[in-house]
Amino acid sequence: MLTFGAQWGQAPMRPFAWEKAKGKAALAVNTELLEANWQTGRYIVEFEQQGNAKARYGEQLLTNLSRDLTKLRGKGYSRSNLFNMRLFYVRFPKIQTVPGQLTWSHYLELLKCDDPLEMQFYMKECINQGSQMMLFPEIFEDAEEEK
Repeated sequence: MLTFGAQWGQAPMRPFAWEKAKGKAALAVNTELLEANWQTGRYIVEFEQQGNAKARYGEQLLTNLSRDLTKLRGKGYSRSNLFNMRLFYVRFPKIQTVPGQLTWSHYLELLKCDDPLEMQFYMKECINQGSQMMLFPEIFEDAEEEK
């Protein structure tokens, strides 16, 4: 029978090591997902739109791309998600400028800001507040009051 007593604190791997490992794994997964979304946005802008921020009028590019990618790769490629991936790439043209501490959900909220300075302000607020999604609306409210 395994018991956790005074000897546990002297063991080579303490319980908090698992929490630290889970945190590192979550951060690594988040970073990869952000990069995949950014790369998808890059593909849309650079390849499908020949470097233009928007598709030509009437092309229904995102609708067609959504249908094709969903057939090919499965879920996650809705028209609205592709729109956001494209916008993510347009607003963050260099992947190095994307803080990995924030999740895709954070970026979806941040992409609603039209003003780049406002978006940077809220991004820093989210990072400073610990980037917890539950606090996200409060961060925006608190930041608005401070402005």
